[in-house]
Amino acid sequence: MNNRRQLNKRTHFTIRRPARARSLLTLARRAWLSLGVMAILAVPSWQAWRSHRHILTIDDQLEKLIRMEGSTLYRDELLAMSAKMAAATGDMKWASQDEASGSRIEAAVEEIRSVFKDSITDTRNAEEALSVCVDDKLDKTEAAALDLVRQGKYDRATTMLQSPEYEEQRRAYNKAMKAFIGNAERVMEDRRDRQRRVMVGSLAVSSVILSWAVLFWLYVRQKRRRIRERAAIKQKLNSFAQKWHETFNAITDGVCIIDKSDGKIVQCNVAMTRFLGRPYKEIIGKSCCELLHNSSQPVKRCPLVRMYESRRSETKDFEIGDKWLNIKVDPLINDDGELVGAVHILSDITKQRKATRALQNSENRFRLAFANAQDA
Repeated sequence: MNNRRQLNKRTHFTIRRPARARSLLTLARRAWLSLGVMAILAVPSWQAWRSHRHILTIDDQLEKLIRMEGSTLYRDELLAMSAKMAAATGDMKWASQDEASGSRIEAAVEEIRSVFKDSITDTRNAEEALSVCVDDKLDKTEAAALDLVRQGKYDRATTMLQSPEYEEQRRAYNKAMKAFIGNAERVMEDRRDRQRRVMVGSLAVSSVILSWAVLFWLYVRQKRRRIRERAAIKQKLNSFAQKWHETFNAITDGVCIIDKSDGKIVQCNVAMTRFLGRPYKEIIGKSCCELLHNSSQPVKRCPLVRMYESRRSETKDFEIGDKWLNIKVDPLINDDGELVGAVHILSDITKQRKATRALQNSENRFRLAFANAQDA
């Protein structure tokens, strides 16, 4: 006997050891597989995140460029008006505006540098493009006019600032500035488009890798999950059926379910058996007209018939014996939108009816007493 027990123990451990080894091997493989998938996903995900951050930065730079065009035009108007006011009034205080604002070109270069702060090449290109505008002599013309104002030669300064040549220089400056800012915007938009293509490609690669990993994981776990799902579904159905019956029977109103094909009751709760005073077996398979009105045909204004016509909830009060009953019928519609039956709800409203009738009688007596009173 002892030898047999020892043999059984040895056999038991011999059988369990490979199972444990396979379990540990499976866990190790899953761990390494998960780490591998995460490592593969890390590269395109990081690239997509970096591209997204670059796009946000470029959008901010584009907004600055759009605002820069307005500021350059405003600065040009301000400097031109300051020079003209100094020439017209002879007051050099207007020239302080020119000194405070600085050169048009230098100010524009500083703004460009703030926009292209992440690229030295773009900054140099901006300065080279703006250097073309220096040859228009716009700032030099205004400086010469202010020198004439200092010398008291106001008429010559005014004539210089109102000459067609000066206006032509301003138009050329504004045209060149708009063209330059437009080129800068196109450079930024091209850079943003490149980053978007990189981001979309990275996300596509990540999606493909993730989809493959998910499909592989689903394939590996398919058989085990099917068994677990079947057991869980069976348990849930049993539990749901039990809870449904408990809930259905806990309703204080009488509830029954009627099949539309033959108009018979296929299910009812305990409260319905108490309302009708009949056992469950005598209720199932009969119509509500037979049980409530002792009639084989629907009564007048039957809520069930009206519900079948309107396909919406119908209700009506009936006086049956010494009780008042409220009958409400709701449509029972399947997933295809077809009317397949009805939910018949029976409520005892005798107390409410008596209370309402007593209140009406009291109101009538008060009204008669009030109308027949002799005194004013």
